Amino acid sequence: ERAEAEALERARADSRPRPPEKFGEDAGFLRALELFKLGEITPAVAELDALGLTRPGAGPELLWTVARTYARAGAERLAHDVARHRLTDWLLRWPAGDWEEAWRIAFPEPYARVVDAASKRAGLPQPLVYAIMREESAFDPDAESIADAYGLMQLIVPTARVAAKGTTLPHDRRSLKRPSVNVELGCRTLARYA
Repeated sequence: ERAEAEALERARADSRPRPPEKFGEDAGFLRALELFKLGEITPAVAELDALGLTRPGAGPELLWTVARTYARAGAERLAHDVARHRLTDWLLRWPAGDWEEAWRIAFPEPYARVVDAASKRAGLPQPLVYAIMREESAFDPDAESIADAYGLMQLIVPTARVAAKGTTLPHDRRSLKRPSVNVELGCRTLARYA
């Protein structure tokens, strides 16, 4: 209780770093925002890179701006990557006030409809499914491991084959990179051990 109270107090007393006021008027940043709106993620990221926002040594005010921009554009995986690998300030604050958004960026919930349906069918709590996706693939549906595990929940083909038994779900390497297939088979597998 004391730790929670201290973390809440820090969250209320200390706001997340903000970029300089004129930053939002920069032509490159505005181009990136427009590209994100159009779903053009790769060129939008290139615009932010060209501004030096993601360079090594970029301060938290710039990195949070990048993470927030990615998250608002629907690029949760990119936002999560910035928060997880480049920022640590959010770890010391409770997810309240200004820091609540930071925690949502660090712990996104992509593929919500897929996760909701598959976790309900398997009788699993959604946070468990998201935790596995976060740790196994960092929310990258195309993730491949050196152990030949694929997709969001990192399934190997033999395990997926067992999980797909009695269904019409495919369980090949390519299919395991589809979120709807991977999460469904991952939840079915996890439910056997939960």
